Amino acid sequence: MSRNAFKYRACGLLYGSDLQHLDHIAPFCSILGIPLVFTNVEIEALANQIYPHLETKLVSLNTLPETLIPDIEVIFSCLPTQLLEPIFSLSEHQFKKKLLFSWLPHGNSDKDNLGALIAEKHLMIYGKQMKDILQRHGVLEKVHQITTLGNFRKLYYFNNKRALDRVASPYTTFKREATMTLLYAPTWGDPDLASKAYTLINLLPEEYNLMVKFHPNTLYTGSAIALKEAFQDKENIKFIDDFPSIYPILNHTEIYIGDHSSIAYDFLSFNSPLFFLTKGRTPIHHTGIVTKPQDLIEHIQNSVDLFSDARQALNDYAFEPTPSLETIPQLVEATIDQYFETEPHVL
Repeated sequence: MSRNAFKYRACGLLYGSDLQHLDHIAPFCSILGIPLVFTNVEIEALANQIYPHLETKLVSLNTLPETLIPDIEVIFSCLPTQLLEPIFSLSEHQFKKKLLFSWLPHGNSDKDNLGALIAEKHLMIYGKQMKDILQRHGVLEKVHQITTLGNFRKLYYFNNKRALDRVASPYTTFKREATMTLLYAPTWGDPDLASKAYTLINLLPEEYNLMVKFHPNTLYTGSAIALKEAFQDKENIKFIDDFPSIYPILNHTEIYIGDHSSIAYDFLSFNSPLFFLTKGRTPIHHTGIVTKPQDLIEHIQNSVDLFSDARQALNDYAFEPTPSLETIPQLVEATIDQYFETEPHVL
């Protein structure tokens, strides 16, 4: 991507072990041409394996504030300012410097949980749906500046498709051909998750391939470990554990199966069938069939897909048209310019 360096001295920050943030903050930092700072050595190593042109830096939790503050004006993170400010506040006063913490969403969902962003000064959104949620929570009127990015992660994937497909191939390539490839990507916190997963896998026809992607918070639970051990030798099943980049997976998926995961929103733009193993009825559940695990395969084989228009409508509501990768840094810079015109960054 040919452009000058990002205008501000900035970095991304993946604080702690939130692996689910990686596929959001890593593409963003790569697009802006800024480094991504890690405090977890395993996640930094994984990022270096997956994301092209990403500069990474590992910093100890104990020295993070004093390491970053001298050289940084802006920190982009998927954590809200309310969590980051206490970590940096003492060092900010020592260096007499005020950082701008800028929030980047880590997925779109119907959880309606954006009220925690009440302290944000600058944040990024995907489109009108997220803006309306912020409005309902009274956040929009308090935020100084907003940058709308659209579905920048999908654009990043297709601009780096060859490299990302290559690192994803162990998960997307099966030993045999199949009539269809399915992705099961549930979120975490469902007490019936193990039962649903066992039922789905046990009823899976041999002619289907299935990729199973558990949420990172579920990966090391006893039920997830037992499930992987029970089915690890089946040739038509792949467990996608520590591979967070979702678009190379979705591009090899013909049917999505989930519940409330934001991955369902990521899949909308492919306009292929979605099935939900849940009792919920939020906007995403009106774009596919809600069913029980024992009835899923019958629905897949016999149902007529009537949800194409609904998927397109929700995708257009959730994600505004994505600017080119080359213009995204300029959009972010422009809104930060407006913030710094009125807000001091010295103490």
